[in-house]
Amino acid sequence: MEMNKSIFYFALAVVALAVVAVFQFSSVGLTGFSVFEQGDIESFNMTGSSWTNLSWSGSAIIVETNQTSGEYISGVFGDGVSVNWDNLTYVGDGDFSFEATTCSESDCSDASFTSVDINEMGLTGEYFQHKVLFNTNVSELTSVSIQYFVESTSLVITINSPLEENSSEGTQILNISVSGDNLDAIWYNWDGNNLTYTSVANIEFGEGSHTLVAWANDTLGNLNFTSVSFIIALPPACGVDNPELCEDETSCANASGYWYNLSCHAIADSDVVDEEEEETIIDTTLESSEDDVAVINQISPETQESSNSLVLGELNDLKLGSGEVIDFSLTARNDGEGFMFQCSPSVSGDNSERVSFEEVSNNINPAEESIFRGNISVPEDVAEGSYEFSVSVQCSGTSASKDFTFVVEEEKIEFSVVSVEKISDEEVKITYFLKELSGTDQNVSLGFSLLNAEEETVAEISDARLIAANSEGNFGVIALMNLSRVLEEDASLVVNLNSEIYSGSIVEPVTIGAAIGGFAIFGGYGTGTFVVFAVVLAILVVAFFIVRKIRTTK
Repeated sequence: MEMNKSIFYFALAVVALAVVAVFQFSSVGLTGFSVFEQGDIESFNMTGSSWTNLSWSGSAIIVETNQTSGEYISGVFGDGVSVNWDNLTYVGDGDFSFEATTCSESDCSDASFTSVDINEMGLTGEYFQHKVLFNTNVSELTSVSIQYFVESTSLVITINSPLEENSSEGTQILNISVSGDNLDAIWYNWDGNNLTYTSVANIEFGEGSHTLVAWANDTLGNLNFTSVSFIIALPPACGVDNPELCEDETSCANASGYWYNLSCHAIADSDVVDEEEEETIIDTTLESSEDDVAVINQISPETQESSNSLVLGELNDLKLGSGEVIDFSLTARNDGEGFMFQCSPSVSGDNSERVSFEEVSNNINPAEESIFRGNISVPEDVAEGSYEFSVSVQCSGTSASKDFTFVVEEEKIEFSVVSVEKISDEEVKITYFLKELSGTDQNVSLGFSLLNAEEETVAEISDARLIAANSEGNFGVIALMNLSRVLEEDASLVVNLNSEIYSGSIVEPVTIGAAIGGFAIFGGYGTGTFVVFAVVLAILVVAFFIVRKIRTTK
């Protein structure tokens, strides 16, 4: 009977070990609400706390005699893992005001306090600190409870199509799947709008680079997202820029070309040479004099130059706020066989006064391109919206025009990179700042790509944050590096930011901080991991002695 009991306890220990291991080392998270409690002198007087005009009565914090008010600042809560700081409750009598902050530094030196609704703080960060203002001399505070939770990662969202590859098809199938319980909604961002996803659909994408972001949430309030980037490279078609692709006389005429010898040609500025004059051949026999000259397929320089194909590139991400200025570069490519001379850009349209180019005049060789740099400037009183303008590049004998649009949109989220630090041989920590500007809560998704000097992707990571209205704070993510690529001190960080009401992207040069020196154990793991490790070790020790007990009983 004693042996059976020992076997039972051994089996119980093994099951407990398995449960802890599953929650720690699999994708399942130990999620749910947890609480930090303060109710005695030791918890109130934790490291980093400060007391002003306050003292301990033996059961509560009170205002000192002859003082009319006081201030208590707590120590810092958290273990370096980003969590949602949900609400704060207290037991006490009197008039109190509460302020709080979240931060990425363990001493919260990188943040400042702001007033909060203690019933629904809505703060997210790795560390947390609060301040209590005692507004009367009869106020006394007995206990404080801080509730926080870790978001579940049970929702797995996959974009099955489009794939992350180049495509020559503008029409792409949108296919999104989500696995997980309590699914509430799926939505995606396309063409600057967030749209609800219900079933497989066809979407028409224009030529160029695209990033499609998809989100999903559940009825418990958990959120997850993913993204896919791809390039649409449409094949050239019959038109003004490609008349040689027109297959009949009608389509050639529609492309402003001229039909000759069963082929479509770009029309010249001068009169089109007819069939008999196109090719002049003079018979040079023995009867001809030395002054006779044989000319075959002679085409005047003017006709040759005007038959060139001048192609203007795209202008993407022309987005700015009122009172701002952005720079851009426009490419003009010579796809013909002749030379183009004295090419210069000009702007027309209702919004032409807001767009300007540098005054240049460039020559463009065949199969080469020239870059024209300009900027867009809008005054403070310009309303949000889309504004169209037209750009024309005029060369001697030929020209090309194209319509573009810039968007004036007020910033809804302030974003900046605080630091990029190499914390180990395999990991990089990115610390960034967010500030909500619209006055409404926003679910924000961010995609980070760290590029080296050769513009190779060294590390990639995504992050999602719920930013409360008018709140701000520093946040951090840790990305694994591609060890096959070299990361120098100077690099660049590409950030794509999307929310329900705002999207934007930046490319920012960064300086990589040095790796932390010294001997490290369990690099990259926080306090929670050490606790779990201690629990696992204790269970193993108990299991060891139970096994010995079984062997002795035998």
